[in-house]
Amino acid sequence: MSLPWWIKLLLTGAIVTGATELAKTSGRLGAFVMVLPWMTLTTIVWLRVEGYQDKIPDLLRPTLWYIIPSLPIFIGLPWLMDKGYNLWISLGFLAFLGTLLFVVEVWILKFFGVELL
Repeated sequence: MSLPWWIKLLLTGAIVTGATELAKTSGRLGAFVMVLPWMTLTTIVWLRVEGYQDKIPDLLRPTLWYIIPSLPIFIGLPWLMDKGYNLWISLGFLAFLGTLLFVVEVWILKFFGVELL
């Protein structure tokens, strides 16, 4: 069974919108909802519903490795913003840093037989 793309878009968008609205009233509760792996879980559900459950392990195996280079964003963004840096400049810098760290991680993990790309 395959759902129309717009239903998936609406349901997935509702999760992001819900987290955003929650963050407006409670930063801690918004952070809790945001840190849950909603995108991963939603993707797993869509794969299962559409009959592609055999693809789920291929999705999950590299997920941990992809999280590691993104951690500086969550550590650095509040620090940079507290220092007075603009949100967009901070995000741009941290996106560049995360990309650089991902490339380094891919290079290092190749030596241990882990292929991410």
